Amino acid sequence: ATVTAASAATPIQITATGHPFSDGDEIFISNVGENANGRWFFSKNDANTGFLNGSSSSTAYSGVSGTATRSDEDFLRLRGPVDVLSQSGPHQLLGEYQWKSGRILTPGSTEIRQVWIEYLANGTPPSSGEIGISAAESFLVSYTAALSAPTGGQHTRYRELMVEALGRPDVPGYGGLLLEYVRDPVKQMHARSYAPRLRGRRRYAT
Repeated sequence: ATVTAASAATPIQITATGHPFSDGDEIFISNVGENANGRWFFSKNDANTGFLNGSSSSTAYSGVSGTATRSDEDFLRLRGPVDVLSQSGPHQLLGEYQWKSGRILTPGSTEIRQVWIEYLANGTPPSSGEIGISAAESFLVSYTAALSAPTGGQHTRYRELMVEALGRPDVPGYGGLLLEYVRDPVKQMHARSYAPRLRGRRRYAT
């Protein structure tokens, strides 16, 4: 679809006359403007307009001739060499997310999505594998509690929970519960690629 305009708003509204997109579609925007370009999940407004979930812009773009393309993938993909995935910090590992001001910003999916984690290494790949979701749940519990603590006057507990969830920048290799979750798939060090299945066949929206 051809994008002819993008609003200065939160979220950004794009104009693409006669677009084929539906709610929850993952789309890629190019040649529109810095804040609108990239990978987004789409919320349909009408046959000619829609919103880019999670986006924000103080600049309006008009008279452009950009492109919006729908992705056919059903997964959010994380990719990287095994040595990078096992040694990097959370902000480097979460390539499908934006790490900003101490918060994780997702592309704005409003539909259930599965996570596909891929990494490269030497050796023979396993036929299948699993990642546990418990570490992700533990991280979310700690991080959510940390964000809520100051409103209850629990400033000391806020700091403790933040360290538990995100680790300490002054301690190399300690990324807290978030890093433990991301590291889980790379424990099978001889895999060439890895497509995990969530235990219990549960699917999580991002």
